[in-house]
Amino acid sequence: MKDSKDISSYMELLGSEAKSASEVLSNLSSEKKNSGPTGLQNS
Repeated sequence: MKDSKDISSYMELLGSEAKSASEVLSNLSSEKKNSGPTGLQNS
């Protein structure tokens, strides 16, 4: 079945996209946490 290879590579692509997106989100949330109420002064 030819489609199974396409599907697996597509899922792999989606997985890497989701991984990088979650890394960006975690970086943003940790930056927000570190800056605290004073804003982005310590960046």
